[in-house]
Amino acid sequence: MSICPPLRRQTVTDDIFQSLSHLKLAEDYGHDCDLILDILIGADYYWRFIKADTIVRFEDLVAHESVFGYILSGSCLRAHEESISHQLLRSNIANNVNESDLHTFWSLVESVGINVEKDNPPKDPVLDTFEGTTEYVNGRYDVALPWKNEGAKLSLLNNDNNARMRLAVFNHKFEKNPDLKKEYDEVRMSYELDGTIVEVPFSELESPYPTYYMPHTLVIKDSISSKVRPAFDASAKGPNDCVESGPSLIPDLVEVLLSFGRWNIALTADIVRAFLQIGVQRPDQDVHRFLWQCGNIVCVMRFVRVPFGNTSRPFLLNATIKHHLDSYNNSVTVQELKENLYVDDWLSGVDTVEENSRMFSEAQSILLDAGMTLSKWHTNNDFLLISIISALNQRLRM
Repeated sequence: MSICPPLRRQTVTDDIFQSLSHLKLAEDYGHDCDLILDILIGADYYWRFIKADTIVRFEDLVAHESVFGYILSGSCLRAHEESISHQLLRSNIANNVNESDLHTFWSLVESVGINVEKDNPPKDPVLDTFEGTTEYVNGRYDVALPWKNEGAKLSLLNNDNNARMRLAVFNHKFEKNPDLKKEYDEVRMSYELDGTIVEVPFSELESPYPTYYMPHTLVIKDSISSKVRPAFDASAKGPNDCVESGPSLIPDLVEVLLSFGRWNIALTADIVRAFLQIGVQRPDQDVHRFLWQCGNIVCVMRFVRVPFGNTSRPFLLNATIKHHLDSYNNSVTVQELKENLYVDDWLSGVDTVEENSRMFSEAQSILLDAGMTLSKWHTNNDFLLISIISALNQRLRM
């Protein structure tokens, strides 16, 4: 896979070949050809391949002895050119690279995270506040929303009347399709059964806490598990204007993919409804209210878990998982969850079936302690896949 602009190695002139004829070159520089960069060797490893005390110079061209043979670098003057053609020679390749190509190349390198400094990242105040306010209650984490400030929280207006008008318009769409309305209601009931939402008691309709009603609409999915689902919007001049999105705690995707490719046995899974496994503390629940037509009355509901549509949702999930994993002593499984859990998808693996069985059990147990369940397990080892399915079926029967 090429990760830089197309490069071309130029022919080394006959006079240079003659001067270097006594050397064993790492590559044949006698013809032009297109080049593909296969690997980048950092300065921390480069000199393991280069013998620094063995150097031969020919004008501005330098030959370094390496484990591959002599490697050319520097530049050479060609008779038919007015200027010097710069040569970038690494490992067993020689590339003709101009200034524009180098600028494009290093911009790409930085964009994929190869050159990111991670040793001492600065402390983020949003993350510090999260760490100080998060609570562990009945096997689940309850979080506070990362409000920008107290003023922003108090400026949130109660939009009850506007929400009721939008609900009336929305319900009008169901008049010609009562079956779709029934299916939509079943989704709401499933949320109630698993504790994701609750109906607001009459005594709490007037709340001392900031209140906002999220509008929602129906989304039809082509999915085995669910045909329809509600999509909530907290951005209509609501909570999303008043909360921080928080720092990105997602690992670098390039590193995750490179790490994933090093194992003999691959193991992947994802967290079931990950965002809905995180509780919201009571003072922040009323900004996640919504209205639902229940027969002839309008029910006032609210999320008690982190809802769809909240701009801080990715941060709250990743910060919760990080907080949870930091409470464990470091192990191979904990480290793999920290480094290779991309949002709610885990890409990992091991070298033996025995190690994989242990990692499967440990990862399940660790995340269950946070109220989260890993599912959709996949592996390239048939024997291990059968073992995983058997273990999951046994757990379901318990």
